[in-house]
Amino acid sequence: MIIYTTRYIPEWSAGCAIGPFILIKPAYKDDAGLVAHERVHTRQWWLLALLAIPLAALAHANGRPDLMGFATLALALHPALYLASARYRLRCEVAAYKVQLGYYAADRRDKFAGFIASRYRLNVTPAQAFELLKD
Repeated sequence: MIIYTTRYIPEWSAGCAIGPFILIKPAYKDDAGLVAHERVHTRQWWLLALLAIPLAALAHANGRPDLMGFATLALALHPALYLASARYRLRCEVAAYKVQLGYYAADRRDKFAGFIASRYRLNVTPAQAFELLKD
């Protein structure tokens, strides 16, 4: 689900994904590359959140409410990894920017490498980020 708003989006960003929700600043409503970038992040969340479904079903089927806590943790796995692990965050951002690159006529690798190097607490240089965006 895409929501056009300025709320909850960092000042330096045009959009963000929060779980299954995509928030885009209204000024970037027509930026298909940005939307595709954020969709990558929602897929990353869903991939780990889907662990919650079998855990919740198992808990329900076996009358084990204690397993529901594990299901809830699965919903928070991607955000927790994203915040705690620079390596995971780098992998997520590179994947999203690689998809976004395909939406523009001009090569934006320099620009996106600069974003990766400066906005995500990753301790990589723009040159290193550029190399990651190449393949």
